Amino acid sequence: RKESSKEPRQRHDSHQQQHSSSSSSSRTRPSGSSIMDAFTDFGSSERAMEKERKERQEAARKKRAKERAAAERARAENLRLDEVNARRRAEEAVAREHEAAAMIEENRKTGGIKFCEVLRPTATSSNGDRITLPVSALETLTNLGAIDAGPMAFELCAMRGDTVVALTHAGVAEFVAGEGTVGIPPKTALSLTRENGPASISGMMIRVKYVRLGNHLKSFVRLQPRGHGFHKNGEEVVNIDIKTVLERELIGHTCITTGDWLHIRHEKVSYDLKVRSLGSYSTLGDAKQLESEEAIFLVNTDLEVDIMPSETAEAEAERAVEAAKAAEAEQERQVQRALDRIKRAEALHHALPSEPHDEREAAAPAAQAGGGGGDGGGGGGERCVKVLVRLPSGGQLVRRFRLSDPLSNVFDYVESDVETVSNLSIDDSSSYRLMMNYPKKTFTRADSVTQHLTFQSAGLTGRQEALFLQIVAAEGEEGEGGEEEGGEGEGEGVGVAMDIADSPGAAGGVAGATGGGGGGGLAGLFG
Repeated sequence: RKESSKEPRQRHDSHQQQHSSSSSSSRTRPSGSSIMDAFTDFGSSERAMEKERKERQEAARKKRAKERAAAERARAENLRLDEVNARRRAEEAVAREHEAAAMIEENRKTGGIKFCEVLRPTATSSNGDRITLPVSALETLTNLGAIDAGPMAFELCAMRGDTVVALTHAGVAEFVAGEGTVGIPPKTALSLTRENGPASISGMMIRVKYVRLGNHLKSFVRLQPRGHGFHKNGEEVVNIDIKTVLERELIGHTCITTGDWLHIRHEKVSYDLKVRSLGSYSTLGDAKQLESEEAIFLVNTDLEVDIMPSETAEAEAERAVEAAKAAEAEQERQVQRALDRIKRAEALHHALPSEPHDEREAAAPAAQAGGGGGDGGGGGGERCVKVLVRLPSGGQLVRRFRLSDPLSNVFDYVESDVETVSNLSIDDSSSYRLMMNYPKKTFTRADSVTQHLTFQSAGLTGRQEALFLQIVAAEGEEGEGGEEEGGEGEGEGVGVAMDIADSPGAAGGVAGATGGGGGGGLAGLFG
């Protein structure tokens, strides 16, 4: 029974082995389509992975670039902030220095006594510059110790709104003014209002500030008379003892300021003086040095006075200086123009073609030796004309030109003569013109160029032709070589015509020309 039961189990096991081997064979030996599908899936996966890898790389690159840009912006912003902070610190340091310097200067001017009030001006009749202040100002100054510091001086600023329009200094006479007001005497009001007059001070406010002015043993002031100064009607000099007048004027002054106006009278005539500059002498060893001052204290000082020329005289002197400068500049300009003329003349001289030889002159002796009638024809060379240019000074320029040459060559010849352009101040061809008396013609370079004139087409075909140089007059001036020169030129023209007619067979023409009133003779000459 055991063997019989064992046999079916063996058959079952062999059947399972066959089934497993067949299924294993089917797994190890797939079909062709399965292989292709596997390869396709593998390629797609590779491409997807490569695309994903590139996308990750691009994203990483963009992220790095963004981070670098952000870092660069942050660095630039930090640099900008550092520069702003450094500039602000520098400005604050400069401001602190200015503030410290201003504080030092303020302490120097005030001695540490801070008294500054804005008061309404009222007119007083005192003779001098001393003002009056209210009783409250006395109490304040006493509490600050200003009364014990010596003679007091105040800086007065005339103000319109917040703008300071004038400044002067004054002493104090009394503390009797009404509260909120300051009493201003006429002389102080004149320095604050100047050309507007003392009456205009009523529309201003006065800032009164305590200051300390140095006490100098010797001071200096430079004064300038206004208008014509000490000249009656601007001409006659007034004999005035200025030292005595100034001593009498300044006896009531405590201070004097640069820009002040001083009003003085002499023999019932008023004069105004303007303070142009102030100074004080300080001793350095054995030498004295003058230091500039804005204001000086006139108590217990030796004052040196310098009187400048009046405003009118100063203006005239300035005009004279300007006129001298203008004359010097004009002279330099004229010298430069003369040098330019010479340079241009030399350039034209080198550019001129060589003077031609007239074949008719060479042929004339041969024709006379042969006994032939002379018509001036000459040999086979190109014909020439000898041009004589008469100058306004009486001189002349002579040169031959070919009949086919441009007429502008005669202008080049005139302007190439250094002596002529220098004496006649010829800058270019527009400065003059050339005139012919018979027949009456006028030639300019512009016409000769625009009309393409040659000596032949211009009618200058004789053996010798005379032209007269006439300077073109500027507007309002008379030109040289005008009617008088023209009259002389007509006579010269006849003389030249006689030279032109100097050939056999022309005797009748000469007789007609010299016979006076021989119209036929002139026709024979120029016909």
